[in-house]
Amino acid sequence: MNKDEAVMVWINGAKRDKKMAEDSFVMKHYDWSLFFWQLVLEKVLKAVLLLREKEIIWTHNLTLLAKRAEITLTEDEMKELNEISTFNIEARYENIKSEFYLKANKKFASSWVIICNKFYKKFIMEIEK
Repeated sequence: MNKDEAVMVWINGAKRDKKMAEDSFVMKHYDWSLFFWQLVLEKVLKAVLLLREKEIIWTHNLTLLAKRAEITLTEDEMKELNEISTFNIEARYENIKSEFYLKANKKFASSWVIICNKFYKKFIMEIEK
């Protein structure tokens, strides 16, 4: 697989996850919507890393990935990406997942979906440069 094909694997995965994020929101599964939004942004950032011939590190930390991709971020954007990174719950125990489920109501999710869309567009523009 060449570099362009590898980039497209990440982009296509992000597009599939974006559809899942949007569908989950419509179905009122706000926690799943935000979980998938985190994956969308992670996959697009990993595509940017590949394009820039940087090593992909296996992390869910969006701020770290954006920095490695040399994407300029404001302090507020770094804080937002740090929060979005927490939407990828790697928990074995239901009480941890339950806390996020209770936090991820419609109002909370709606505001974060807007922010995630902003980052999605910003990161896609990095690929289209």
